[in-house]
Amino acid sequence: MLQQATGQVYTRMKVESAARALVFMLQLVSGARISEVLNVRSQDIVNSQQVIIRGLKGSRDRLITLLFESDYLKMCYITKRQPFAGLDRFKMYRFYKRYGIVLRTKSGTNNKVTHRLRYDYILKIQSFTHNIDSTADLVGHKSTHSTSHYLSNLNKIKHKVKQ
Repeated sequence: MLQQATGQVYTRMKVESAARALVFMLQLVSGARISEVLNVRSQDIVNSQQVIIRGLKGSRDRLITLLFESDYLKMCYITKRQPFAGLDRFKMYRFYKRYGIVLRTKSGTNNKVTHRLRYDYILKIQSFTHNIDSTADLVGHKSTHSTSHYLSNLNKIKHKVKQ
């Protein structure tokens, strides 16, 4: 159900903006921070399906493979165009809110919008690996302390996605 809803959201986003839809997809499949995705440059594009995410905050670089080929990514690779020029985290925040991609704390304060996909990814990886070291490595955390923080915060948050 979530995969189908995600596909529908991505399709609607792609009509509006290929660049923003690609940011969404890269965050979805990698759990990368919004700033890491927005910092992708043309030289970080390996091909129409792979991107190197440069780790920030002392985290490691990661090679991300999309589940499909992206025409937009291919065009950026060929023309050496910066894929996310003109986008910033505030624009993505408003864009995600429009599509209902929000985490709300139980109290209703401190909404997490651009971090929603990172929380989802960490939870998904942890449920598969059951190993905090592996999860920390896959999301680029330099220590398991950060990963533990995310997992403990998930109990305080309720997910909200528009269908």
